[in-house]
Amino acid sequence: MTKGLRSYRDEKYPSKELESYQPNIDLFFKFMYKRQLIWYRRFIKHLPRERWTKDKVLQVTKYTNIYRQLDRGSLWAIHMIIGPIMNKYRVTDNNVVAGDLYKDLIFKLILYRMCCRIETFEKAGLPGYREFDPVTYKAALENVATQHSVMTNAYLTCQAPKGMTKIEALIIDMIDCISKIDDVFKKIIYAKEASEIFDAILTVRGMGRFFAYEVYCDLCYSKIIPFTTNDFVNVGPGCNEGLRLLFPYVGASLKLTNIKIHELFEKQDEHFERLGLKFRYCNWLEPVKNRLSLRTIEHSLCEFSKYWLQRHSLGKRRLDYTRWSNHEGFNIDKTGTGVLLDADIYDKFEEINEAYGKASMSKPWAKFHKKLDKCTQEDIIKFVLSLRG
Repeated sequence: MTKGLRSYRDEKYPSKELESYQPNIDLFFKFMYKRQLIWYRRFIKHLPRERWTKDKVLQVTKYTNIYRQLDRGSLWAIHMIIGPIMNKYRVTDNNVVAGDLYKDLIFKLILYRMCCRIETFEKAGLPGYREFDPVTYKAALENVATQHSVMTNAYLTCQAPKGMTKIEALIIDMIDCISKIDDVFKKIIYAKEASEIFDAILTVRGMGRFFAYEVYCDLCYSKIIPFTTNDFVNVGPGCNEGLRLLFPYVGASLKLTNIKIHELFEKQDEHFERLGLKFRYCNWLEPVKNRLSLRTIEHSLCEFSKYWLQRHSLGKRRLDYTRWSNHEGFNIDKTGTGVLLDADIYDKFEEINEAYGKASMSKPWAKFHKKLDKCTQEDIIKFVLSLRG
């Protein structure tokens, strides 16, 4: 068995010798079409659940949205982290202030994506890199843990070494982030390729490829970097699972998986047209209007692999809608509170998108290289030693 991949079930999976398997290619594009239509009927048309879809799996099972930026966690990040920081960033003429805001954005996105549970940050707060007090924040998270899990269980979250709690591991990861924030910042602002930003984020302790790609995509949404979700893709194990259902011969070959995911991206219009599917595009924060981004294709392949397994009665049980409750106090508008998504807002996605205009890249960034104060470094060392007992 290849590391990170499920064992191949010859009686269920298409033959590994096949270069492509058309039934699954068709099913993949139908899956994306139906899943987006469910979102539209649910949140825009406000139809009852029985009218969302006739697909027996999608009727009862919760899957993430086709567009990552429509998922509740990403909406929170966009409206509560990215929006407020970028609003301040774009109007400042002070290079030092702008640099600190940029670093705060990086730090907050890394911290948020490590947990990705909105309720945690609503209770414990989400400090910037200069306000982060490891001892105080550790206590705040432990208080949250008495009420509910600090981290989401939806996917991989902060990993803890043996003998350390996840909260302790998270605190040390963020201490490491602070110690590297100047270097990560410089690498990001001087990056000539999108992959260089991904690699810079990876240098922070605890930031595996999954987390680093999440933060990269968030930075794309902020438009503070000159790259988009079409410029770089991280093919994770879930995406690879989906790809080998469509193109069985790719196996775990990174070279072949990258070729095939780009092929799906480039030929998406042909597939939708061939299948007679009129996809309901959402152009908000997408790099190209009425086209699914490379990130969206990657994300959908991961979800499709779970969907395919469920259709064939394989894999673990998926979370169903009857076991899911929405967060009552979280609605979305331009300020982040108070207004539900509706048909009027859906029709004005392009107008809303303009509020996230590209950030100026003309500032003399070389002036922003500031070091942490020695007293802060000493406090960090003491705290790490206390965690080690």
